[in-house]
Amino acid sequence: MHARFRRHRFRRHSHETFAIGLIEAGPEDLGFSTGTDVVTAGGLVLINPGDVHTGRAAADNAWSYRVFYPDVELIAALAGELAFGRPPVFRERIVYSPQLFAALRAAHRAAGTRDDLSGA
Repeated sequence: MHARFRRHRFRRHSHETFAIGLIEAGPEDLGFSTGTDVVTAGGLVLINPGDVHTGRAAADNAWSYRVFYPDVELIAALAGELAFGRPPVFRERIVYSPQLFAALRAAHRAAGTRDDLSGA
């Protein structure tokens, strides 16, 4: 999904999948049962399956983001934890890594246009 919001608020909800969000512009106010975090442009939001959360624009600013919803089996396979018989979890909710952000953004854009990621 790719969206831009100014006044929209996500009510408390959760996902059966992981959620990997990329904040492209503006700040997002992200709420969990443990508190609220503000994520700014360039931030990655990592949400585990079943984590109840909310989301809205911080202050009066609009925010735009992209999000992947990979299933548990895919993340487990990528993490190599299937052999241990337990699903992986994100240990951090917010990460700032320009290189990872750029790679995920390029992948999301390519998936949206069905571009070949190989560059060939």
